[in-house]
Amino acid sequence: MKKNVTYEIDGTSYEVQIEKKRMRSSMRLTYHAQTKSFYCSYSSFVSEASLKDFLDKNVPILIKRHQKKEREQKEVDTSCTYLLGVKVSLNGESEEAFLRKRVKEIKAYFTERTRYFEKQMKIEKPYRISIRGMKSRYGSNSSATHSISYSLYLYRYDPAIIDSVVIHELVHDTHRNHGVRFYNRLYRFCPDYDKLRKRLIHNDFERKEEEE
Repeated sequence: MKKNVTYEIDGTSYEVQIEKKRMRSSMRLTYHAQTKSFYCSYSSFVSEASLKDFLDKNVPILIKRHQKKEREQKEVDTSCTYLLGVKVSLNGESEEAFLRKRVKEIKAYFTERTRYFEKQMKIEKPYRISIRGMKSRYGSNSSATHSISYSLYLYRYDPAIIDSVVIHELVHDTHRNHGVRFYNRLYRFCPDYDKLRKRLIHNDFERKEEEE
């Protein structure tokens, strides 16, 4: 079941698409900055009153968090970026141009990680890999073409974060929707997914030392 509601905050309208699903967690809310819209999924045991309270509380929080992130990004040192979690100089280039010069290297890396986890997850037919300049998402699995597209900008992150995205997309090989079975399989191959996802969302690029 799907429905839409609209929030008016500081003179701006934000649409929230709500969908009831079979899922492990009770409620999930994501914000899409480009369209100024939200997507909320919730399980069947959540009451309408609880859902409303959840949205009333969290929609403004996510908007303020995004506004803060935008302010911080304006203050970021634009002379540098990251490659696999290591800070490097852009040498006067734009970040996009700097990364696009490395598309072959990036595609080779993502292909190798995809093949590694395909083997671990017993996926027999290898996926076709492509690199796109996506900024609002880091991976996309197409069942129609049996292909996975990865964002050019994903290559900036710690390899552990990249692996979490690769695994996420490969779980879609058997589970197209983000339901309970999807997350059960995801956590099986990536137990730290929630922590890594949080780092991805907050642009925590730097490679972390493995714990002893």
